[in-house]
Amino acid sequence: MKKTKPSKKTIPLLMLLLFSTLTLAYLPTPVAANPTEIEMLTFFAEPHEKLYWDQVIPKFQAEYPSITVKHTAIEFDALFDEIIRLHLLGQDPDIISVHGMWLPRFADYRDPIVSEAPSGPPLYIKEDIEWNYLPAAVRGSTYKGIIYGYPTEIDSHALVYNKTRIPVPPKTWDELKTMARANTQRDGSGAVYVTGFMPYINGNEEKRYEFMNLLWSNNGEFLDLSGELGDWGVPKAVFNSTQGVEALQLFDDLNENKHPGTGTYDPDILPDIYWQGWVDSRITMAIIPTWFNYIRDALGPRFFTDLGVAPIPIGPSMVAAGGTYPENSKCVTFNHLFSVTQRAANEGRAEAAWTFLKYINTPRPARYIPNTAVGDIPRGGDCSILGDYFIFDGILPSRNGDRLNGLTKELKHLSEDFWFKGFIDMMELYGRPDPAFIKSQEVQDKVGVMFERVASYNENPKTVADETAAEVNLILPAPGDANMDGIVDVKDGVLVVKDLDARPGDTNWNRGRADVVEDNWISGKDGGLIVYNFGRKGDP
Repeated sequence: MKKTKPSKKTIPLLMLLLFSTLTLAYLPTPVAANPTEIEMLTFFAEPHEKLYWDQVIPKFQAEYPSITVKHTAIEFDALFDEIIRLHLLGQDPDIISVHGMWLPRFADYRDPIVSEAPSGPPLYIKEDIEWNYLPAAVRGSTYKGIIYGYPTEIDSHALVYNKTRIPVPPKTWDELKTMARANTQRDGSGAVYVTGFMPYINGNEEKRYEFMNLLWSNNGEFLDLSGELGDWGVPKAVFNSTQGVEALQLFDDLNENKHPGTGTYDPDILPDIYWQGWVDSRITMAIIPTWFNYIRDALGPRFFTDLGVAPIPIGPSMVAAGGTYPENSKCVTFNHLFSVTQRAANEGRAEAAWTFLKYINTPRPARYIPNTAVGDIPRGGDCSILGDYFIFDGILPSRNGDRLNGLTKELKHLSEDFWFKGFIDMMELYGRPDPAFIKSQEVQDKVGVMFERVASYNENPKTVADETAAEVNLILPAPGDANMDGIVDVKDGVLVVKDLDARPGDTNWNRGRADVVEDNWISGKDGGLIVYNFGRKGDP
């Protein structure tokens, strides 16, 4: 990314903004007037993660004795379903950890789970987020122009490789296949002992992301939510294109990496003991996200000598179109956020919940909480507690100051750490955000199964891609259904007419009603979609 030196005219403005930001960051946070208990639901379920928050919450409660925090942690794979289950029971926790792709569903105006980040006094939450976080993370925490929470972690993807096996990473898929085959080793029974390229097939999110990284790096597209690539105004899956089939074919071409008896990857290098596979140098290459820094703990000092981080190799369609490596490499970026629920707002606990979130997102001096069971919190000065936690856990934080001031477990600045620096570069140079829409989770589950059908069970890539695209098209949102009642009719047109004159601040502005083309502007285009799709049925 090209950086330019600010002109003399911009320097006073930048100083003013910096002063304002620092002033807001260090102002004492108001305390809720009445005793309040709030519950926070996260996926910070590992023992060391729970231990971290066991040090932080008592410190907060000592400074804010009128607020008690209950922390509930579950595995990430169960989080979405648990949030939905609790919401249906009317038992929403006050603070929830939200994947960015879930936000359109959780912010659905018919029955919202999350509430809008408040602006102005006493907490200045919206202003803090807008001024102090990566723009990509702010976008990922925004739906229909409304910010719904504090960005937490942000992730990109890269090709991680064992430098002791391949000193120079592959640039194209042909090179990847050649290197993978050359580095595959079998034991006496024919089972794979060392894998040249390891697909990560544990969980539909990572299966989908692995496919999308390759698809985008092969000049392909995933979905057409605008209708511009297919039938105008009708969202559709386009990943069953030539580029998408080639991405699936890559794994079919590497079928010799599978156990000859079962047709699946050798269980010894599946994710159950995935980290040990890296320790034993039995994995040569994998496409993985930033948060896989868990490998750091597994490898110890060898983490810094054995591993490299590189852009995703480009595919044959990208090469044929004149694309070059690494300029035309692409990787999926995604983020999480902390949101306060609508239930907390309705029942008077929102200010207490936002107070806690502001507390853990405020820059702190080094050793603000000293000598804890997980070390000093934070390790570096002017780093927030939440940012320090993510860096401690090997994950990239979203707050700008945390990236500048946070220190790793080895007390290195992030720019001195090959892993953090590598994934930051991937995000800034090659990153492309994951599309979010109301049925994101359902589409992900379909695509995850598609990927595994080819990568693990040797099914025909073209057939599987076409079947999955047809299934996805049945569940994509119906464009023009402005009131989201499952049918495009005259009532939707009335909403457009009503909202055409709306302005920022009006009740319906940008809340997903008449803005059916999702361009954050209510205009004649929205009416055009309704006319085009009048009478089309479909659950949004």
